[in-house]
Amino acid sequence: MQRKISTKAIVEGALLLGILVILSILTYVPPFSLFSFILLPTPILFAVFRHNLKVATMIGFLSVITLIIVGIDPISSLINGIYASFIGLALGYGFVKKLKPTMTLIITTASLLTAILLIAFLYTTFLEYNIVEEILDLQVQLLESIAERIQETRPPVEEQGDRELFIALTREEIRYIFPGLLVLAATINSFFTIGLTRIILKKFKIETQPFPKFSHWRFGDWLIWTFVAAQLLPIFLPQTKQIAYNVTQVALYGIILQGLAVIYYKISEKIRYAAIKVIIILIILFIPILQSIAMFIGIIDFFWNFRRI
Repeated sequence: MQRKISTKAIVEGALLLGILVILSILTYVPPFSLFSFILLPTPILFAVFRHNLKVATMIGFLSVITLIIVGIDPISSLINGIYASFIGLALGYGFVKKLKPTMTLIITTASLLTAILLIAFLYTTFLEYNIVEEILDLQVQLLESIAERIQETRPPVEEQGDRELFIALTREEIRYIFPGLLVLAATINSFFTIGLTRIILKKFKIETQPFPKFSHWRFGDWLIWTFVAAQLLPIFLPQTKQIAYNVTQVALYGIILQGLAVIYYKISEKIRYAAIKVIIILIILFIPILQSIAMFIGIIDFFWNFRRI
C-alpha cells in the first residue's frame, strides 16, 4: 500500500516552498541576486533531510507553478526550479546516504550538468536563444580583447607571435574544447556549493563528512588510466578525437591538482603560514613550466605515494 504524505510533511513542505519562492524572487533583486541563487537548492536539501526525495521533488515542481502565479516569467521560474531541484536533490541524497565526499561531488556535478543542458534546451526551444553560441561569442571577444592589449603594450617584434597565439583559438576551436571546460566549471561550482552547504548544515547542528585536507588529496588509479585511455582511443577510433581530447583535458587538470596537493604537503613541512603556501601554489598554477612539473609529480604520485617518504 502506498504511504501517504503526512500532515507534518505538508506543513513543513509549504514552509520550505515559501522560502524557495522568496529566494527565487530575490534573484531578480541586484544586491541579493547572486547570494539568493547560490542558496536556491537549500530548501530542497532540507526537504530531503526532513522527509524524502518525493516531498523535495514536489516542492521543486510547486515552486515553478507558484512563481508563475505571482508574476515571474515562466522560463525564469522553470530555470530556478530546475537548478534548485537538481542540485538540492543531489546534495540531499549524498548527505542523507552519507556518501563519500568525492561521490557526492560526482553526483552533484552530474546533476548540475544535466540542469545546464536542460536549461539550454529550454532557451533554444522556447526563446530561440542559443546559450552556447552566446558563450562562444563572449570567449572570442575576450581573446580578441587580450590580443589587442598585447598589441598595444608589446614592441612590434614580440606582438605578432602573441597575437597569433590568441587569435588562433577560433570559434570552432573553442567549440571543440567547450565540453571539457563545461565539466571543469561544473565540478568547481559543485565543490564550492558543497562547501557552502556544509557550513549552512553545521549551523543547524547537522554534521556531514568533510573533504580530506588538500594536502591529502589523492585520486584513485582510475584517473591516470582514464588519461591513458583518452590518449590511445583516437588511434583506434579516430571519430572519437573530440571526446578523447575533452576527457584528456579534464583528467589532466585532476592530475595537476594531485601534483599540487603533493607540493602543498611537502611545503607544509617547512612553512607554517597558510597564506604563503597558497601563494606558492597559485604561482605554480599560473606558470606553465611549473604547472608541467606539478603534472609530472601528480603522475608519479599515482604509482609512488610521496607522502610516505
